[in-house]
Amino acid sequence: MHRVADHPPDFLGLHYYGTSGQEAINFIEMMHKKWPKIKVMVTEIASISRKYDEVVKFTAKVCNWADKTDWIFEYSFFGCMRKVADGFVSPEAQLMKPDGHFTPLMGKLMREAPMKA
Repeated sequence: MHRVADHPPDFLGLHYYGTSGQEAINFIEMMHKKWPKIKVMVTEIASISRKYDEVVKFTAKVCNWADKTDWIFEYSFFGCMRKVADGFVSPEAQLMKPDGHFTPLMGKLMREAPMKA
């Protein structure tokens, strides 16, 4: 950030992919501690687990934490597309089906607050 000290960014943009919601939170908190004056935008986050129940736990943990964290400006889960982007992000984390309808996971994200695991 020393290169932009005269004109600091409005937000710190972060991406995270993994299997542990707590590890995702730890990473985001660590980055915020490095630059505590800058609000955070998590512009991509998703579970890479191939087990749906683990994906839901990850998503609920991160979502519920982010919703109550005042320095999170916004966050967005990855995967709202008809096809799986690649072999990295889990197909279980997809938010849209091939026919364009939302998956049950997207339904949970949109309708549950707090989200239930």
